[in-house]
Amino acid sequence: MVANRDRGEVALELDGQVFVARPTYAAIVQAREKTGHALGESFRRVKDCDVVEMAWVLGPCLRAAGAKLTDVQVGERIMAMGILKAVEECSVLIANMLTGGVKPEPEETVSKKKLTKRAKGKSRSGASSASPS
Repeated sequence: MVANRDRGEVALELDGQVFVARPTYAAIVQAREKTGHALGESFRRVKDCDVVEMAWVLGPCLRAAGAKLTDVQVGERIMAMGILKAVEECSVLIANMLTGGVKPEPEETVSKKKLTKRAKGKSRSGASSASPS
């Protein structure tokens, strides 16, 4: 299975097998119910290498993509892959959950869009203010 980055999915290898984590609304709700706090706090705890937190956040997202793993099995696989590698991948997943997978545009692109929008606005206002002869 290939991760769809446009949907915020993340591919990760757990104990030699590649899985896709899909951050659906239901997965977010399940993670929040399990952890008892918002995703921002989960992000902080994951960064602090909290394996239980990682399993509780990853588990629902893995199951949303079709994996048949319990949270305990996810935790065991995190331990097998290495906590630091799991922190990196789980952090990306939570960031996608918080942003919907949307990456900020480079400042240069944003500036060009603003200039283009202004130019279009001026050309429209110039055309509409001209009176017919």
